Amino acid sequence: AIELKPAGASVKLELAVTGPVVKAWVAGKYAGSYHTVDGSPIEGYVGFGTAAGSAAIGAPIVTREDQGPVANLDFEEETAPEFSELSNASVFFGKQMEPLTNGALVLWIPAGSEPGTAGPGAKGGAAGEIARARRSAVQLLGRMAQTGVAQPLVVALPLDYEEHLDRAAFEKALREASHESGLPPRLIFHRIKRSSALGKNAEALGRSQEKGLARRWIFFVDSAHVVRLSTPFTSASVIHHIQLEHWLTVFRDHGRPERKLPAFSRPTPNSGGGEDDD
Repeated sequence: AIELKPAGASVKLELAVTGPVVKAWVAGKYAGSYHTVDGSPIEGYVGFGTAAGSAAIGAPIVTREDQGPVANLDFEEETAPEFSELSNASVFFGKQMEPLTNGALVLWIPAGSEPGTAGPGAKGGAAGEIARARRSAVQLLGRMAQTGVAQPLVVALPLDYEEHLDRAAFEKALREASHESGLPPRLIFHRIKRSSALGKNAEALGRSQEKGLARRWIFFVDSAHVVRLSTPFTSASVIHHIQLEHWLTVFRDHGRPERKLPAFSRPTPNSGGGEDDD
């Protein structure tokens, strides 16, 4: 909800449409965004409604501003938008992952400031960060199995870490932790090293890392690889994030993938169930 201070008799509404995304501002304050499910461009009319009373709509001002495409996250590029602004952005995994009807949870592990490091001041280098990522993924998969999450977990490691990785052991640990619930987890790689808004300036890169690109993130991508939620990953308890639970439910394709369900049993007439004693 947008609180207007001071209250007035009129308010300015602004809608910015770029392809499949519309972003809204109320009285100069960002109110939210919407992305079409299939990525098709937004077309049609603009309408307004009120919960009570009536409102007069002034003549709209329409301006065309030729811009670049919506900020996208491309795992094949070295730059990326700020992860705090990923909501409703499209993600390109290249050939590493096809769209899934259920969507997917992506655990994103950042690249260090230099190849083979785990970030400024980190201990253990790439090997230490890989071990930390593995522990986090295993704990998260345990929580996902407990809560019945049907979507798979995708762990995205920096491409620089591939040469330090025992992939077979990492993937085995993921499979064992998933308890065969839903689609199997998978491991992919990204080339992202800095914010697309900062260029190659080293000082700016350091500030960017302090802001969040050096942190671990988890985001939910839907069946069209559109980010519905992105939030910093601090522990496996993030699976109980109320908005994350919402999107996991909305995009859950019931019945698929096939997963183990408890056996169904019907009470017999002589079981005595539901009878009260005198």
